[in-house]
Amino acid sequence: MNDQLRRDRHALYERSVLDCVAQLETVDQLFRRRRARMPLTLGEDFCGTAAFSAAWVSSDPQRRAVAIDIDRATLAWAEQHHRAPLGDAATRLQLVCGDVREPRQNERLDLVVANNLSYCVFHDRATLRDYLRGACDALDAEGALVLDVHTGPDAQYVRQFHVEHPRFTYVWDQRSFDPLTHRRRCEIHFLFDDGDEMRAAFRYDWRLWSVPELSDLLLEVGFHDVEPHLVESTSAPARTGGIDAQETARSHGTAERPDSRAAAPRHPARGGDAPALESLYLYLVAWRSS
Repeated sequence: MNDQLRRDRHALYERSVLDCVAQLETVDQLFRRRRARMPLTLGEDFCGTAAFSAAWVSSDPQRRAVAIDIDRATLAWAEQHHRAPLGDAATRLQLVCGDVREPRQNERLDLVVANNLSYCVFHDRATLRDYLRGACDALDAEGALVLDVHTGPDAQYVRQFHVEHPRFTYVWDQRSFDPLTHRRRCEIHFLFDDGDEMRAAFRYDWRLWSVPELSDLLLEVGFHDVEPHLVESTSAPARTGGIDAQETARSHGTAERPDSRAAAPRHPARGGDAPALESLYLYLVAWRSS
């Protein structure tokens, strides 16, 4: 690993978290199955580094994308690392610094995606409803909004997941969860093989929204129907979807305790031989029309 990558939290995040090709194939197939045509126009909300929009534009010369994020510095990174390298295709990717809740000036879109649980930054129902209504209004009559969802008991559990990569380890740290408000605080750390580390490279203060809550809101703001599509599930003793690394569980008020990779992780609050709790990762697809 070169020193430039070591210092670049965005590059480390993309290596650890994103699989734009797989996601693009999934949403493309979902749209084609419903509409019997290729989706051409994309809105990527909370786009961050706009990696997905760049992959979208690169996948077909007819495709265009509008990527929106409120952080100007992150968009500058996206311009340098993703949009500029597209060459002539860069004209088909528009980076917009702004609030995703604001009215959109672009053409009506085939798809709007809100990746990586980013909409969970909205803690109250009214604010999330306003965002979802705006996303609905941005879509073509045949369009769809795609939200990713993390649900299941594991999503509420204070714990860490460690995933090893060449020369560094990605750590997803679920630091706290309030069962009364569903407020969830998480961090991402990067630990390097030489002992150096980047702690709290990213911090998240989210509300964990449930599938029923999201589905009700989506129908309320004008979507015709909502479909859940399972991406992956995780349960003991094996974990799918790339979490093939050491898992650590942290009990309340005690030190972190690494579990054996060969054994089923135990629930620290219950102890004994309780099986690992299950997580579900899914796409919630909301269609504007039948």
